[in-house]
Amino acid sequence: MNVTKTDTVLTALVLLSGYFIMSGHKNTAHHPSGFRDAVNDSSGGAMDSLKSSAGDVKTNIPAQAATAAADNQLLNEYLRLITAQFSWYGESEQKSGLTDAQLAQAVVTGLKQGVYDAVVLGESHGNKREQKAARLIIGEILAGEIPVGAFLQEAVQQTKKSSDPIVRYEESIFIPAPQQLKNSTAAPIGVFEDVDQLIHAHVPVLFMKNQFNPDKDVNAGLQTAGAKLLITYSGSAHTAVCMRDYIINTLKSADMGWGHTYPGRPVIEQTLQNRGKKPVIIAMADESYVFNRIITTQLKEASNNVSYEQWQTNLEALKTAWNMTMGSFQCSSSSIRFVQSDEQPGFYIGIADGERRPLGIEAIQKIAQMPEFLQWLGDKNIRSVDAGLFSTSPCPNDGTCCRGYSVSVRNGEQEFNRSVCVTDLP
Repeated sequence: MNVTKTDTVLTALVLLSGYFIMSGHKNTAHHPSGFRDAVNDSSGGAMDSLKSSAGDVKTNIPAQAATAAADNQLLNEYLRLITAQFSWYGESEQKSGLTDAQLAQAVVTGLKQGVYDAVVLGESHGNKREQKAARLIIGEILAGEIPVGAFLQEAVQQTKKSSDPIVRYEESIFIPAPQQLKNSTAAPIGVFEDVDQLIHAHVPVLFMKNQFNPDKDVNAGLQTAGAKLLITYSGSAHTAVCMRDYIINTLKSADMGWGHTYPGRPVIEQTLQNRGKKPVIIAMADESYVFNRIITTQLKEASNNVSYEQWQTNLEALKTAWNMTMGSFQCSSSSIRFVQSDEQPGFYIGIADGERRPLGIEAIQKIAQMPEFLQWLGDKNIRSVDAGLFSTSPCPNDGTCCRGYSVSVRNGEQEFNRSVCVTDLP
């Protein structure tokens, strides 16, 4: 079966388009805390049945129609798998949401009306737009004359036990002034880079000792804050149960430091709720991370011990299904969109738009056509494939800079490695 043939692809797409038109198909909504059930069958043996789908078609169907039906089945299956992995994140992608300024006003209003009495902020790490949005939200809270008693954040560089009176490793750490933070080699560095507005407002800045088990740190923050507001800032995975479980269970992103006992360890949301607090949770999630995790998972299945011909079929179907899924999302924007959960009104997900074209798949397809690759593979099966984004650094100004994908293909015995620049893709 070869879906690169024009008539096969067009036939499959026509059939699939008819399916959407006739059924009025749309993503199924999932409760943020209950999405796990929606993706239980998105891994494991699902792709095993796909590998033999062409052979299951009745023999009395003409050969071309049988191929189109199998291709259509493959496309439908990839759409199902991708939709399941997007889960409630995909539902949010289809909504316009709020700007950072609009969300900041909503948070301030909620705090003043007593709807919320704690603020939990989370970031993807490394996205400047997310930090900018957080600064605006914090600034509006301070400008709204809401008393803030403490700012507790995840530490990038943890400290060791020190005699420095400013740094106390045994408990959450208070840094009273930016200058001391810069001058003390024992002091930690927080993920939130700009604490100046908090320092100027005389808000104590605390650092978490262990964001993977934040009970003690959050309790110390609440004790410091007293009757005033506590604001926390960490990686988004530590903010809420739904966010943590989505990243680990649905995006298959290992266990991210929790170990196998992570369900028994709280996230910030749980600790605050256990203390009777009503937090508003703003978890920012970079599209590029979510997209990469989903494509990586699907590539693993599509490249799991298959023939070269079936591998090409799987890749083309995966790329088509991906592009169709992206068509239902909001237009990309330079600003972050904040979407409120329908089931959990105190939870907002902040979507930072990224590259939506499946460049990793296209890079693999380009390598798969190289004569040296075909000679290397011979008649062996594809066992596994990895495609990692990279960029040359530092980037020279002579036109040789490359942002692209490093691809590794394994046939069970050897490994074929090549890099493809994005600019070289058609």
